[in-house]
Amino acid sequence: MGLQFETRGSDSPWVDSVWTCTNARVTTMTSVAGARLGLVFWQQDGTAYAAVTGPETRTGRAPVPEGAVFTGIDFAVGVSLRMAPTGDLLDGGVVLPDTSRRTFRLDGTR
Repeated sequence: MGLQFETRGSDSPWVDSVWTCTNARVTTMTSVAGARLGLVFWQQDGTAYAAVTGPETRTGRAPVPEGAVFTGIDFAVGVSLRMAPTGDLLDGGVVLPDTSRRTFRLDGTR
């Protein structure tokens, strides 16, 4: 067993796809290069987290927390976020503050 992904397309012109992922005995994953920004939400040990992910110019390795459950939004190519220039997110991302199971803060707005 590994990472179990389910992905669906979106009707929104701003969103390419929405996905969920569960972890079964995987400690790291290899991400693939891509031109999209994303929002990733995950829960681990009862704590909720959220992050904005940037476009990636190369593959990379990322830790996968044990027991974590993920939900993500991959934006359409060309979508930008006011909170950070796309260049600042290139090959990285930003963990969002004040995340709970019901809300998150993006660009100062909850």
